[in-house]
Amino acid sequence: MAVSPAVRERSEKRKFMPPCRELCELPAPGALLDGRRAPAVIRRAALLFPLSGAADLARAGPGCKIVNPALSISREWRGLLLSRSYAPSDDLAAYVRRHYVFDARLPDDFVLIDKLMSETAMIRILLEGDWAAETADGQWSTFGRIPLMGPNGIPWRVRVRGPFLVVGVALRPCGWAGLFEDSAREIADGAVPLDRSWGDLGRQLFDDVASAADDAAMVEVIERVLRRRLAALDGPPPSQAMALFEDIARHDSTIQVADAARRVGLSVRQLERHCYATFGHSPKVILRRSRFLDMAQAMRGFGDPSAEQLAALRYFDQSHLNREFRHFFGLTPGQFEKVTTPLFTAGLKLRADGLA
Repeated sequence: MAVSPAVRERSEKRKFMPPCRELCELPAPGALLDGRRAPAVIRRAALLFPLSGAADLARAGPGCKIVNPALSISREWRGLLLSRSYAPSDDLAAYVRRHYVFDARLPDDFVLIDKLMSETAMIRILLEGDWAAETADGQWSTFGRIPLMGPNGIPWRVRVRGPFLVVGVALRPCGWAGLFEDSAREIADGAVPLDRSWGDLGRQLFDDVASAADDAAMVEVIERVLRRRLAALDGPPPSQAMALFEDIARHDSTIQVADAARRVGLSVRQLERHCYATFGHSPKVILRRSRFLDMAQAMRGFGDPSAEQLAALRYFDQSHLNREFRHFFGLTPGQFEKVTTPLFTAGLKLRADGLA
């Protein structure tokens, strides 16, 4: 893939960023990757995270949240992964949860296989690097330079080769129908090129973001295109019921579906239809996924859950907990605690900080 001058310039600037102070240090998990023993090159990785000085914060722009998830992953991954995130403009807050810039300074011959689990659909703009997702056993697909990636009922294996720079737009379920004609169920647990839905506007989005000089310009371009899409589609307004269910699923994952339906003012059948259309999954799957992620966050040490919150997350018994972790991650809870999963753990950190 040809790299635009703007992307090349940003890549060159990153090489000369000053290192930051380490904010925290947690015990390193075992040297495993995706359930397998990591190669020696991964275990030896020890690059420093190079952003958080005043000059770099100014470059990132106002409203930016800078997260170094690698600080809470392991010594081996410290400095390899960087995420900058931005809140959407007020008029787009019902459609966009967050704008992201994911940046990884991996060696050119480096291959990382990990899992991602997104609770919402994502537009990912691949400015630099080689990303692919496993669509079948051993089969990897790229979905073009600007894929629309659906929400995940279970984590999705992804492969990254070399350094990468990805701009992401996390879409809110309550505003889905304003941006897309098809049901979110059509894209759940999968991905398609964005231009399949948006045509020339999707291609223009990639070109304009690739030409942007900095993060602020990229966010401005993205939001301009989103407004054009909303005006062109002229779809329904954001769903207040689904906005409320978003909040319920995130903060009360142990609630019964019938109780959640009553709280949003819908019957159980109506809630199921609305969730399939906007979230891509049933209410039961959404709540089950959220509960698993809540527990995974606690096991990774993110946040400070109270004893009551941890008790609420407990499953019926250990075998139930084992089944859930095997269902979602293919590992027992004990194995999960020992596995190093840089991308998945980065997502958990963003979620724990309220940025995902």
